[in-house]
This record gives sequence, structure tokens and C-alpha cells, in this order.
Amino acid sequence: MRKQEIIEYNIDYDIFTTSEVVKIINFFKEMEKYHEGKKVNIDNLKQSYKEYRTILGSKTLEKKYDKFLDANFGFTIYKTMRDINSENR
Repeated sequence: MRKQEIIEYNIDYDIFTTSEVVKIINFFKEMEKYHEGKKVNIDNLKQSYKEYRTILGSKTLEKKYDKFLDANFGFTIYKTMRDINSENR
């Protein structure tokens, strides 16, 4: 039996509501699934991305979280969404 991997995201918990933190984490998990090659609904991912950007409301935070994901998981949200959007044109 595999041990459950605990992932700690570098989120500024004190500036978001609990509901917003849940949405951010769920979006990160969907991005991880996408990069692991697991089935992800692209339309839902795009909608989650819009919600994520609205919640953050800051390019600085977007860049900070992109750097965190790139360093820890090997992908950035910006590049992923750019690639997804260019594939669906």
C-alpha cells in the first residue's frame, strides 16, 4: 500500500477565504492531473482558471504561484493554459 503523499502548497492562506483556498487547491490539483496525463475536462479546467485568476486578482501572486508550481511540479499555469488555448483554436 502506497503512503498518501502530502502536498503543501505555498498559498498565502491569510489573504483568502476558506472557500477561495479550496478553489485554488482544486485548480492546482486539476493542473497536476492534466500534467500526469490523467483525464481532465478542458472546459472545466478553463473555467477553474478564470475563477483562479479572479480570486487572486494580482499578477504578482499569479507569477509567485507559477514559480512555485514550476519548481515543485515542473509546469507553469501560464504556459499550460497558453498551450491549451492555442490547441483549441
